[in-house]
Amino acid sequence: MASRAFPRVVGDRTVRRMKAAKVHTVGVMFLYGVWLALFSGCSADHRAADPDPEPFNVVLISIDTLAADHLGLYGYARNTSPNLDRYAGNAIVFENAYSTAPKTPESHMSMFTSLYPSVHGVFTIDDPGRLRVLDDEVRTLPELLKEDGYTTVGFHGGGYVDGQFGFARGFDEYHRGDQRRAEEWLWRNGKKNKFFLFFHTYRVHDPYTPTPPYDRRFDPDYSGPIVHDMESLMKMAESTEWIDYSSTFWSQVDKSDPDEVAHVVALYDGAIAEMDENLVDLLSAIDRHAPRTIVIILSDHGEEFGEHGMFTHSQLYDPILHVPLIIRHPERQAGERITERVSLIDLAPTILEMLSISPSSQFQGRALLDPTDPVGDARTVFSEFPLGERMALVKRDQKLMLTSGHEEFYDLRRDHEELRDLRLSEIEHSPDGSATGLDALRKEMARVTRENAFVRDQLGLRESTEAPADEVLQQLKALGYLE
Repeated sequence: MASRAFPRVVGDRTVRRMKAAKVHTVGVMFLYGVWLALFSGCSADHRAADPDPEPFNVVLISIDTLAADHLGLYGYARNTSPNLDRYAGNAIVFENAYSTAPKTPESHMSMFTSLYPSVHGVFTIDDPGRLRVLDDEVRTLPELLKEDGYTTVGFHGGGYVDGQFGFARGFDEYHRGDQRRAEEWLWRNGKKNKFFLFFHTYRVHDPYTPTPPYDRRFDPDYSGPIVHDMESLMKMAESTEWIDYSSTFWSQVDKSDPDEVAHVVALYDGAIAEMDENLVDLLSAIDRHAPRTIVIILSDHGEEFGEHGMFTHSQLYDPILHVPLIIRHPERQAGERITERVSLIDLAPTILEMLSISPSSQFQGRALLDPTDPVGDARTVFSEFPLGERMALVKRDQKLMLTSGHEEFYDLRRDHEELRDLRLSEIEHSPDGSATGLDALRKEMARVTRENAFVRDQLGLRESTEAPADEVLQQLKALGYLE
């Protein structure tokens, strides 16, 4: 198990509790000593306590649709992420981080609220006339940081992270904007008051359209029918709408042809490599203008390429749920890799723990770097897609998936690619040689779903909907989420 040691500054709350215990022990003797010192003309130097250190800033970078398994630091053979790999060498890398959902709004809202999707209730759109938005009773990470005096600002790619869903809550500024705008904000404000900056990008989302030289980096000899550059796709589609040129892209792909699928993967990897190169400027801006900053890099979900019969991200297999999670702390420069499975539902409490801010009592997650509460290998990791009636639960390398009542059961240690459903022959192949593994996961999944319903009921949450603003509808259409 990985070490749980953490710098003293991160454990200030624990240190304060220890100090409080000592004060309780010495009791009246300590207070009497202080009284004597104050009234005997004791030097000010003796009574002055060390000032609290400067607070940390936080930058949260979400690279939409970035699969952990396509990054070098997670063992990918292609050199897609040399800069991120180097950066992660001085950071904490969670090797087995899981998203709470395969979709953008569900996953991101879990990051901001530390609630599972069926609890926070913000889902992808199933009716273009209404948006499911965050209930007013839920407190978000930016709200808690703002209450503690943080300047809060967000730059995002629009669509399902638009402010109307509830993502703008607690932000002083929340704009649709690219990386350049985030860098400019850092140039102007990085040395001012403590801040929380959220940056989100769709740069590796489909259709995969990396620019030269990244478009041919991983499949230079390809001469098939797939056209991938944005300008040509728009001309072919006779449209600038995402849904049109994305459909044009996928219409060229013969998903039954391994060579065509391999080229699509190469384009996706090229988009990652281009993102990796561009990200250097943002990370450099942080180091230059706000060196006392905790930097967190992650993704809301990954991507699959026909491994289980489908493309993009609608299912709950590991290529979609396994996401990168990298935390770089300015006072913790030695690289550390944590192998236990964790969840993005733990993001908000982890950030608050690092800042010595009390978490919300509403949170379902836990602080991953709290030295008094280490992560264990028996941790249950749960993911869901409520609108698709899909759930997945992982515990001790065993995974149970439920899709509209249909079960799948996998041993991830022996079958990382989830190709052999042990439900069909669990007695012969389950890790413990019996049916107890599957039965235990069934009971655990039932427990988690009951708990989610209980939490939602206790918080008094109800389905909250709004008619979508015209701008949001246009963004969602442009990103291909609506016809």
